[in-house]
Amino acid sequence: MSKAVSRGTSKLTSRLTDNSEITHLSRLDASMTNVKIKVRIIKLWKLPSYKVVNGTHAVEVILMDEEGSKIQATVNGTYLIKHEKFLVEKSCVFIQRFDIGDNMSTYRVTNPPHRLFLTFDSTVTKCNVEVGSLYGLTLADFDVLRNNGVPPDLVIDLIGSHNIFVTLWESYAEQLNTFMANKREDDTVVIILQFGKYTFSGGRAYVSSCFQGSNLFINDSIEEIISFKNSLLGNEGHQSVSTRRLVSSQLPCSLENDFLTHSVFSTIADVNKKEEVKSVVVTGTIISFMPGVD
Repeated sequence: MSKAVSRGTSKLTSRLTDNSEITHLSRLDASMTNVKIKVRIIKLWKLPSYKVVNGTHAVEVILMDEEGSKIQATVNGTYLIKHEKFLVEKSCVFIQRFDIGDNMSTYRVTNPPHRLFLTFDSTVTKCNVEVGSLYGLTLADFDVLRNNGVPPDLVIDLIGSHNIFVTLWESYAEQLNTFMANKREDDTVVIILQFGKYTFSGGRAYVSSCFQGSNLFINDSIEEIISFKNSLLGNEGHQSVSTRRLVSSQLPCSLENDFLTHSVFSTIADVNKKEEVKSVVVTGTIISFMPGVD
């Protein structure tokens, strides 16, 4: 009997010790070694190898802890044989013995000054406790963005881009175009761009998708989109169909119509005459591509 109690007490002490060793992401420092974190994998994407056909050069992940802090981590392709089975989006894991470096990349998709690098000595294990929210959204305030109230090049989460210019690149633009082409005319469309890069120029706020690191939600059945739709359309039990159609008709038109209707187009000759620094849309015909230029 006494031995059984002793073993039980030892296990409990061990669990308490493990929990006390957890370091929050906001407290990480480049001088730390053998640190243990408990996080959710919010986003994951692979960087292809340019030397091995269908190979993976590295895997990039965005991690979030229970405080809501986020950080980017890199797993070199050489170490995937050990870690890949634990790298699953939305899963929760413990990570220990990783390197901490400066977050200096031009394509960084998190704001902290540091990023993590997993090596073969790192350990990744499954965590059976939910860490933070499933999607890890931290929606930015419109007024703060429009008034240039945040540092330049900050990475933000944005919903319902009213009066803020949003640029979607590559697969994100294709995702939106596909959705818009198949939606019904009277559908209310709510968009969330997660991990978008913020800039402010010429008195206007701009947000763009970040390489492969952004997430684009279009009318997804998640709490933030449902709540935003309800704020636009009101409670269906207290609004008439005609009122809901009116609200829907006042929402932004399609990207194509908005671009063609509200953009001011310039010719190459016009651009050469402009003396002030400004953004322009140039129309022209591509005659040829110069060889050797990417």
